[in-house]
Amino acid sequence: MRSPYVSHALILTCAIAAGLALSALPVAAQTALTRMPISTFSAPLEITVARELGIFERNGLSIENTAAQGSIPQLQGLLDQEYGIVSTSADNLVYWDEDRGADFIVLMMGAGELDQSLFVRPEITSFADLRGHTLAVDSADSGYSTVLRVMLQRNGLTVGEDVQLQEVGNTGLRTQSVLSGDTVGSMLGENQTSFIDQATAGGVHMLARGAEYVPQYPSATYATTRRWAADNPQLVVAFLRSLREAREWIRNPVHADQAREIVMRNDRVNEEVARRTYQNALSDIGAPTPENQNRVDMIQMIVDLRIEAGLMTPPAPPASKYMAPGWYLLSDQLSR
Repeated sequence: MRSPYVSHALILTCAIAAGLALSALPVAAQTALTRMPISTFSAPLEITVARELGIFERNGLSIENTAAQGSIPQLQGLLDQEYGIVSTSADNLVYWDEDRGADFIVLMMGAGELDQSLFVRPEITSFADLRGHTLAVDSADSGYSTVLRVMLQRNGLTVGEDVQLQEVGNTGLRTQSVLSGDTVGSMLGENQTSFIDQATAGGVHMLARGAEYVPQYPSATYATTRRWAADNPQLVVAFLRSLREAREWIRNPVHADQAREIVMRNDRVNEEVARRTYQNALSDIGAPTPENQNRVDMIQMIVDLRIEAGLMTPPAPPASKYMAPGWYLLSDQLSR
């Protein structure tokens, strides 16, 4: 059976894009940098490394990264082309494409262990204690709230009847909402240690690990709009090539100490936290193969999860609808 990565349509797409991209290459020889606005929540390590080591600049890019306050403003900005590319939860992309008519496509996405877990106030000791209360979320309709809905449903609770969701925003804002008592709990990233430390210092504790319900989840997801990619093929390729170079540097064990130092300096954390961040990054970025960087099975898992949560009605569209693996292949070809 022919691999989807070498289909005729994909080859044609790559050929067209290659002609456009090559007209702007070699970018390393350019003196003027092209401004490229992106948006991430906490900056992935490869973004930080690419900036620290001048990789973006060598590929002709001047990156302007806006920290997302929440997925709704972030993805509205992507839709309006305020940003060219974003790093966000894959679930958000499926929701916006299906429910908001967006034209988002996934450029690159791996798979890793879900690090989001349900943290609650001291007085909550069981799922039953959540009945009649409100939980803080980024978006009530997408992202990690989909995992939360499934966790609640599997424990006999229905959103809108037994439990309410309140849209608050990013992890920092959700942490403050729980600490203040405005809400009784939220999904928080176990690897975002500064927020977890704040929460636990205030008596907040973990009620359930998300990975026990959803063991594997999309990681390192980068997306754009079909319109922006068509209008800026050379920027898409230069960005992905920069990430590939940064990831290759991160994977090299010779750079482990320097990578941890970069984390400590940029995130202002101690050595132990930096070590965990580095190890988590190694796990998230995965192997540099088209199959490992375009995990259609992970998008399918998201679709299945949304159906279970009652957020999508079957039959669902094919998972390949949301993926654009040709861009990763193109960045690979032009890196050789």
